[in-house]
Amino acid sequence: MHSLVLGKFMPPHRGHCQLIDFAANFADTVTVVVGSLEAEPIPGGLRVEWMRRLFPALDVVHLTDEN
Repeated sequence: MHSLVLGKFMPPHRGHCQLIDFAANFADTVTVVVGSLEAEPIPGGLRVEWMRRLFPALDVVHLTDEN
């Protein structure tokens, strides 16, 4: 099974981490999608870096308003 976790992660917090850990315990693969808009105060690229550091074994992708 593949799980998809979507969020802005602005910033990532304990609840986000618990949700992602829960998904990882039940799915074969997990993709974390970081959604961002250019006008947001914390750049999306930085949030993607944070999530990749927190969850190096998972696929983290960046969804922007340009996608």
